[in-house]
Amino acid sequence: NMIMKRLVFVCALLAICWVDSVISLTPPASTTGKRRNSNDSLVALRSAGTSSNDGGGGETADFRPQASALFGNIRIPAALFAGASAGAAFAMPLAMGGEGLKLGLVKRLYALLLLTSLSAEIVAVVVSTLSVGALAARETPPTTSVDALLDEYYDLEWASARLHFLAGVMCFMVGVGLRAWVQIGCPIIAKAALGIIVSAATLCVAFIQEAESYSYVDGIVLLPYRYLQKLWKRASSKPLFAAALAMSLTTWSYIFFKIPHIMRWLSTN
Repeated sequence: NMIMKRLVFVCALLAICWVDSVISLTPPASTTGKRRNSNDSLVALRSAGTSSNDGGGGETADFRPQASALFGNIRIPAALFAGASAGAAFAMPLAMGGEGLKLGLVKRLYALLLLTSLSAEIVAVVVSTLSVGALAARETPPTTSVDALLDEYYDLEWASARLHFLAGVMCFMVGVGLRAWVQIGCPIIAKAALGIIVSAATLCVAFIQEAESYSYVDGIVLLPYRYLQKLWKRASSKPLFAAALAMSLTTWSYIFFKIPHIMRWLSTN
């Protein structure tokens, strides 16, 4: 019971911190989710290529090669993480009793994290691969930047690839840290290994936030919200997207509501 209370407290604290970050970083309604235009170096980098005047005072060009390179930057590492997650997902087999509350919870959380990482990276690989193919096969009107091209024609694909790749990496790192914590015999080294993983994950989040802030005023904090917003818009007209969204929400709701049952079962077996 005490461990369950602590777990609920930590989850509530993390939720409060996330909501507070969202509130503090949410810009006014006129700029929510808008891309930054003040970063001259990024605009210059992403505007490389032969451009033409569109008659309205702005320079336009075909930025499909740059957009394809951005998707390619996600596809390759996502495939590597998918392979690593698939190999490690069942490295800690679950036993039907006799594990204790701590080990039982860690094993179940580890399996859930690694399977989530595998699924997320598969989505990132599939979306990135299909987007690269679409960029090569489909003609699109010239745009003012690669950001404008992605926003206009590949908004859901770009948000989905980034979110699933980053979520998969974070789940993989947390899962590896938990496995090191319970499987390394020396408690000092086990805690040190967990600390190394946590510090590395925190550093990754810092770099991700820095990279996202170049394009969006709210950084990574509202990336899940932007993704769900775009997915909901697509799902309103595409039944398969609606089915995928419904199954995902149902699954995570089921997991959340079954946490007390799992903890009670582990406590009595």
